[in-house]
Amino acid sequence: MLFTLAGLTCNRVTFAVEDPLVIVNEDRLEDLGIGQPWTTHGVDVGGGADYDGSLEVINGSFVNNPNWTNIGEFKVGVLPFVEPSGSTETYGGVALYSGTYLVNSGQTTIGQGYNKVGYFLVDEGAVWVNDGPVFVGNGGGGGGNGVLHTLEIVGSATVTNSPAGIGIGDGTTAYLNVHGRHAFLSVNDFSNGTMDIGSSGGIGAMDITDGGVVNNTWAFVGTSPGFFGAQSNGDVYIAGTTAYDNETDPDPNIEGDSIWNVGDNEYGTGGGYLSVGEYGGYGNVEVDNRGHVNAWRLLMGQGGGEGHITVNTGGKLEVLTTITMWDGSTIDLTGGGRALVGQGFISQVQDGTMRIGFGGALLGDGTIIGNVELLGGTIKPGHSPGTITIDGNLILDADSEIEVQVGGTGSGQFDQINVLGNTTLGGTVKLVFLPGFNPQAGDALSLDIFLNHAGIQGGFTALSVEGLSPNLAAILDLDQLASGQPLDITIASVPEPASIVLLSVAIGFGLTRRQKRLIA
Repeated sequence: MLFTLAGLTCNRVTFAVEDPLVIVNEDRLEDLGIGQPWTTHGVDVGGGADYDGSLEVINGSFVNNPNWTNIGEFKVGVLPFVEPSGSTETYGGVALYSGTYLVNSGQTTIGQGYNKVGYFLVDEGAVWVNDGPVFVGNGGGGGGNGVLHTLEIVGSATVTNSPAGIGIGDGTTAYLNVHGRHAFLSVNDFSNGTMDIGSSGGIGAMDITDGGVVNNTWAFVGTSPGFFGAQSNGDVYIAGTTAYDNETDPDPNIEGDSIWNVGDNEYGTGGGYLSVGEYGGYGNVEVDNRGHVNAWRLLMGQGGGEGHITVNTGGKLEVLTTITMWDGSTIDLTGGGRALVGQGFISQVQDGTMRIGFGGALLGDGTIIGNVELLGGTIKPGHSPGTITIDGNLILDADSEIEVQVGGTGSGQFDQINVLGNTTLGGTVKLVFLPGFNPQAGDALSLDIFLNHAGIQGGFTALSVEGLSPNLAAILDLDQLASGQPLDITIASVPEPASIVLLSVAIGFGLTRRQKRLIA
């Protein structure tokens, strides 16, 4: 069938003014916008059980005005019912190319139903504006034989979504890729500008790479279980590119960096947050070289979830107010990755606090710019071993723990903490002697755990030691740390079993009375 309207050529298309545009097999809309703008009342691309649908929109021409307006639902690879057994995988795909300006007023669904795959490409130079929610993978099925439902925003393409949000992997498997310099996605309504990446038992992934930018108000990575408690999984990867030279590139403000802004951060007026791993979900965010995450507030592991953030060399995590971590969640600063907590820029902070609760952990060998408060959490400097720098104050409560891994006594052989502000000690010091380091009875070790000796107050109340041979014990004085001195350790032989019980009693008494000699 051949249908032509106002310079628009469509092959194998059924169309009526008030009926949906139905795309079967392959269709190409050419010279869209030449003549009068085009209006459709719903679109269905590849929606049947037994056929594919593929739509390309090319050669559009517009000047800040839409050349295609769709009033109603936009469906790509959607099958709203269960297919009969033995059905084969079918496909729905849409590609918007340069010069296309699409405005959609209803819900957009990209991929829904068992053995039905949805794919939507917004290529360089295209614009797509939504006034309704967007679902990439919307329940039922997993993309067909492991194939992901995908929304891909490439090059200088622009996608804006208001007032509703975007779901990636809602009960199914789905992928969002914002790739290339000036590739831009904005979910900008304050009350509903949410992104759910892996929800309702689904698997969702988002890549922001090579200069892509994503702005939204609220974001949830791995949230809310599915049927029968199925775990949701969310995964985000952010990395820039070194392809653009700051000295020669015409727009040095971009510099090939990839950015994810969560919350109203630009003017510091507040609102919105990033939640990684909540309510039984698993969330993971990795920030690589020239990648940036900027959030108003960061929550990790809320409601029994598990959240992990890794900031690698050249990556930045900036949180304007606070970071709150629950059981099983970690922030890992690897190879000099940087984190900022508080108002200001990465080199200028007014205030802010990272709070680490029970089961939460801060690990790595990078820099936290802001205050760190442990409320039952753990600090594990380095990666067997290393140094973590806190450009602010460190407060350790009575339930917190510092784990110090020891591979030797030389420079760089044991974990260290460099607190540039004040340090309030409390809780437990855990010494872990690493494999390959085997001190013997009579050895004397000196560990300068805190590089900045000024401003230390309080003291540790407990000691834990792992990794020594069963016949050895560590004798040390925790009060040395409280007074800003290196920790001196003497390795001694463990007495006969009958004496160990007596020593254990002596240790407990010594901790209670704050005696200076401790044995573990």
